[in-house]
Amino acid sequence: MMRASDALFPVREAEGVQRLDDGLLLYDNGRGEVPLQVDSLLNFVSASLFGIKRSEVYVAREDFKDAAEEWEYEQAFETSVMDNYDAATFLLEFGLDFTDGRGEPLRCTRFLKLQAEAAAKGYLGHMPDRKTLSLERFASSLEAEAAAFKAKKAAR
Repeated sequence: MMRASDALFPVREAEGVQRLDDGLLLYDNGRGEVPLQVDSLLNFVSASLFGIKRSEVYVAREDFKDAAEEWEYEQAFETSVMDNYDAATFLLEFGLDFTDGRGEPLRCTRFLKLQAEAAAKGYLGHMPDRKTLSLERFASSLEAEAAAFKAKKAAR
C-alpha cells in the first residue's frame, strides 16, 4: 500500500508511454487485443517500467504445486476484471498514476494493469524507479536548453 509520504509515479511521463497511447488511439480495434503495430512498443514499455512483459504474467510457473494453486494465483489479480477507470483508481493505491493530464485513464492501462499489479504486489517484476524518471526529465530539459542555446548562437 502507498504511504502518505510516497509520491505518485506518473506513468504517462515514462519513456514510450505517450507513443504507446498514441499508437492505441490510431490502431486499436476495440476488441481488447494488442494491435500488431504497437506490440513491440508495449513489450518495451512494460519491461522498462515493471521488468516483465504482458505475456509473462500468467506464464505457468514451476513453483505451483497443482492446478488449484495456479488458479488461485490468477484470481489474485483484481485488475483482470476491471475496466480502465477502476484499474487506474485501484493502482493509485500502489502509487502508480495511470491517468492523463485531464484525469482520464491512459489507453494503455488495460494492457499494462496486470504487470503493474504483479509488480506492486511483489509477484513478479519490480516497481518503476521514480529516480529514473527524474533523471530522464532532467536530461531532456538539458537537451532542450542546449538546442535553444545553439539556435540562439546560430542566429547571431
